[in-house]
Amino acid sequence: MEYIRKKCNVMPYIEQDKVDEKTREKLEALIEKSYSGYWRKKRLFDIFFATLILLGFLPLMIIIAIVIVIDDPSAGPFFKQKRVGRHGEEFYMYKFRTMHPYSEFLQSYIYERYSLQEGGKFNHDIRVTTLGRWMRKYWIDELPMLLNLIKGNMKLVGVRPISQHYYSLYSKELQEQRTRHKPGL
Repeated sequence: MEYIRKKCNVMPYIEQDKVDEKTREKLEALIEKSYSGYWRKKRLFDIFFATLILLGFLPLMIIIAIVIVIDDPSAGPFFKQKRVGRHGEEFYMYKFRTMHPYSEFLQSYIYERYSLQEGGKFNHDIRVTTLGRWMRKYWIDELPMLLNLIKGNMKLVGVRPISQHYYSLYSKELQEQRTRHKPGL
């Protein structure tokens, strides 16, 4: 309860100084109870729609996984990378592989060498495969992120999850804002 009181004003419509402690605790308990029901329903909504979308796209995902393996058998069809989530906790985010294997280790070099275009992507990123460009164009590479949604690391709507490298480029204030909520698809 103390965490809620410090992080946000739970009762913005009431002057905090004019409410006695007993009344404040009752109001906070009531508000917390109503929010817990809301978050539970929202979580069920996310799981339901993620499962529905995942089942609908499962045949396409299987075909794409096979094509990725045929295109480059040296690595698997999926890519996982640590991303910063709620309260700064890291989690593994899953995507289809759109780059050549081990390209993530060149990220610092690419960041210094090439300029970022609007939206935070690199101009002419040499690490992306031909199939990967097509998948990124239609956002097909992000379908496995539905697994993160089902696991509870992400939500349906929210800010894009970023790597620790990009997170470190933000100011402290923006870092706190980004990690206040779960990242989204």
